[in-house]
Amino acid sequence: MSKIALVTDSTCDLPESVVKDKNITVIPLNVHFGEETFLDGIDLQSNEFFEKLSTSEIHPQTSQPSVGRFVETYNDLLKKHDSILSLHISSKLSATYNSALQAQKEIGNEKIKVIDSMNGTLGLGAIVHHIADLNQKGESFGADDPRARALHLRDPPPPPRPRPLAPVQPPGGRPAQHAPA
Repeated sequence: MSKIALVTDSTCDLPESVVKDKNITVIPLNVHFGEETFLDGIDLQSNEFFEKLSTSEIHPQTSQPSVGRFVETYNDLLKKHDSILSLHISSKLSATYNSALQAQKEIGNEKIKVIDSMNGTLGLGAIVHHIADLNQKGESFGADDPRARALHLRDPPPPPRPRPLAPVQPPGGRPAQHAPA
């Protein structure tokens, strides 16, 4: 068993076979159709969601998992693993990351790393899948660990700043002097 537990949320949309094979813990978001509330991927599967969406007059809404759900999950995982890496949907799209972060603070354990993937669905799923592949090798987690470097998939370095190919002459002035490259 891996020393590091990998946690994500149901917006990653990874197939159940991958989740089981890669030992990924998935926290479900809540899906609301009017007064009805479902746990994404547990009470309501994708095909059921789309069927309900096409037949319902009510537009669905989602809400983040509770802090309590994260606290319970983290405490259970810490009994079996040395640490937890918890990657979630972008905080700009959902409050899920904030719930996970609040749970980590409530537990007060520095061995829980909560990360805002800055991605949704496919992007989050790709990052989680890649890190799960690396995690199955059983390596410890540190700043130089490939799992930490894999997070750059979500936040690549900015492109190089373009440089003019020739001096640019401002209107009515002399050509600008450029420092050597």
